[in-house]
Amino acid sequence: MVKLIRLASNNDLNFAANFDADIIVPPRSKLALQNLTFKTIFTSVNINSSNNVVTFTGNIDPADIQPGFSSLLPSKSYSGGSGFNDFLDDIEDALNATLESNSNQPTSNTGGYNKKWNVVYSSFKVPTDRAGEDADPMRYDENSITFRYSILCTPNGPTYSQGFPQGTENQQLWVPGPNVVIEATDQGVNTVQMRTGVARTTGRTRNVICNENIKLSKGNALFMVRIADYNFNGEGSEIKNNGFGIGITTSNLINLQGSGTSIPLADRQYGVIFNRDSEGYLYHNRPDFTIGSTIYPQRVSATTYTNPNHHDIMWCRIDRHPTTHKQILRLGVWQIPIENYYNLPAGNIWTQTPTVATETFDETDLGDVATYRMTVTTGVGVGTIQWWKTTGSTTWDIFVAKPVEGSTPDGTAVIDTGTGAMLIGGVTTLTPAQMPTLVELAPGAAVEHVFLTHTLSDAEIESGFYPYMYMRGSSVDVKADAPCFTVDPYMEGNGKNEITGFRDYNIPNILKAADFDIMPTIDVARRSVSYTAKLTMHSNVWSYLGFSPSTAKDINGYQHINVKIENSGDAVAHPMQATWLAVTESQLDADDNFIVESLTLPLDCYDASEIFYSSPEQNDASILTNPQTEKIGRRKNILATIPISDNNNGLVQYDTNTPVFIDLKNTESILLRNIRLRVLRQDFSPVETGSSSSIMTLLLDTGN
Repeated sequence: MVKLIRLASNNDLNFAANFDADIIVPPRSKLALQNLTFKTIFTSVNINSSNNVVTFTGNIDPADIQPGFSSLLPSKSYSGGSGFNDFLDDIEDALNATLESNSNQPTSNTGGYNKKWNVVYSSFKVPTDRAGEDADPMRYDENSITFRYSILCTPNGPTYSQGFPQGTENQQLWVPGPNVVIEATDQGVNTVQMRTGVARTTGRTRNVICNENIKLSKGNALFMVRIADYNFNGEGSEIKNNGFGIGITTSNLINLQGSGTSIPLADRQYGVIFNRDSEGYLYHNRPDFTIGSTIYPQRVSATTYTNPNHHDIMWCRIDRHPTTHKQILRLGVWQIPIENYYNLPAGNIWTQTPTVATETFDETDLGDVATYRMTVTTGVGVGTIQWWKTTGSTTWDIFVAKPVEGSTPDGTAVIDTGTGAMLIGGVTTLTPAQMPTLVELAPGAAVEHVFLTHTLSDAEIESGFYPYMYMRGSSVDVKADAPCFTVDPYMEGNGKNEITGFRDYNIPNILKAADFDIMPTIDVARRSVSYTAKLTMHSNVWSYLGFSPSTAKDINGYQHINVKIENSGDAVAHPMQATWLAVTESQLDADDNFIVESLTLPLDCYDASEIFYSSPEQNDASILTNPQTEKIGRRKNILATIPISDNNNGLVQYDTNTPVFIDLKNTESILLRNIRLRVLRQDFSPVETGSSSSIMTLLLDTGN
């Protein structure tokens, strides 16, 4: 005999009833859920100017404290499952926008620049879906926030051997086309150039394309290439066939890899182009524009400038804007400017000190009114001093008396472009052999030139960027070297840095970063040191995410949670990371499974979803802290699980034509006068309902 029992609940999904007559439940009876209808409450999150600030500090340890940087969440409302994912996406974007690597920001650290900051080249991850138990040691759950370093890799293979302390090799990250050759020097620096004998081109068919899913980090990121050598090919400047270009794109170019096919215009979104030393750098601003800059190459010739560590570096960089607090893309070059003086060979009639073997134009005490000072030693005016000022590439003004602002020149010297001689009044004063030659002074401070600053769109942030490169000049025209970029550390299969390797590209040694203080540089030693990081958000935001900070709120309602940036303890590769773990499910998350639990009737049912059962807080914390721990199976009075999402405005409607009966664990008859059941979330936490009445129908099979 089957009895039907219909129950109702007022707003809390606790179903309780007292019957005016006994219901006899004999041994070996069974109970089933026929149908269930209720409506959950979707929590709404409203972000505005009162709660939208996110602040991250990479190190709060007193001996080496660092400044914190902030970004802003967008002002909008979120609700429901889809809103929850949008909210997590925006949280991740805001966190990544806090990662500052701008070298112009001073710090108390030794060196004066943030090359000592431990957050340079790093990113956050806030997953929007359950990854489950995968092969990677890090389980990314929707109620976790992870900070991790983005390794600066040499894309064409390993920089470090396995013998390097705690070091692992990175995989090959990109593949050259058939006419491009990539080789590694004994220092581990990759060189890129056209294959010997291949003709120069104005196209972009001699390219290098990334492997599948190899993207830049979504935090602060860098793609850079150095100009190793350049030789003028003798063709006109309007012909773009003497150099090379680099760039980033949201398009996956994997179909072009190794084919020698030209990169389409629509996919060349952002990039920097070097053509020749007499032409300013060019840059791409989205597919439609190639724009000329006013910055000319400086140190690009290996013959003229023999130290490659001082050569120009082209780069694409993702960073934080200091005033808008948004993620931005910058394109530009780093240069060590050329500082020269003119040097005269011995024996000239114009000389400062004729007795020395090498004589120079004297730059002493000139101010802004003259360029050089010389003494006449032979001919007319022997012993007199004259001052010279360049007024163009071929003209010099001459002053017999030391000039002041507004002085009228006493004469003009002109360079004969045909013969190369210097003429005064049409008379050859210095022959080409006697002309001053350019001599380089000691390198000065590096300079950063920014061609483009672009605020990233939501679509660009979501997509991420793929680096690419192409050669135009032949192997005798141009050679690039030291390519490297920060790879997304969260890519599939990189849980132990299997793809990126652990050790960063050794910039301090290879690129002489001391000469490029303007360049955000990793202090490799700091990548294996633990730090205390601080993340600050409004208490409402923490609560929406399922966190419960122990720190008190400030007057504006903000709280912080401190965690350690440290390694996983792996003996081979130890990802340096920090993870913030929530203690409960997010208030915004849509459930896709509910539990119907009996509080009065004992059911022959078992659950093995948890590790501890003392409280929901311990359940979540234990699972997330140790995802490899085996779950504990024990008896629970579960009547049914409802595999229905409440994402449809919170409404859950369950009805089955084939009810599943669960045995009751009663060895003797039960006189049922009252009955109590409840509906829970999949983690056994309560469900808030949005309807005045929820209905449940039970079927009791007494077997008679």
